[in-house]
Amino acid sequence: MSKPKPRPRTARREAERANAAVVATRERIARLEPGGAADWPITVESAVLIERRAAELPCTQCGGELEVKDHDAKVVGDSRRRIVGAKCRRCGNVRTIWFAIVEPVEN
Repeated sequence: MSKPKPRPRTARREAERANAAVVATRERIARLEPGGAADWPITVESAVLIERRAAELPCTQCGGELEVKDHDAKVVGDSRRRIVGAKCRRCGNVRTIWFAIVEPVEN
């Protein structure tokens, strides 16, 4: 005798749980990539480039386009960091991206 077909609600909830696990894994990976934490910022040469670079990054959950909501400066330890708050236009996921401004090296 075969197993009965699951109810639609049960199937939907199982799919949501599986998707939540995938999203949580993507979020953990994003925190380990450059820009995911104050200890591992994305380096840029000028503050003008920060918002453009943040908007070029994909959403960690769906891969959609990010919209920059705010841009702030913060001192972490003995270094200054820029924090960009961005929101995905497709799924609404909010993401914090860290930047550091470094002086260009002269020849």
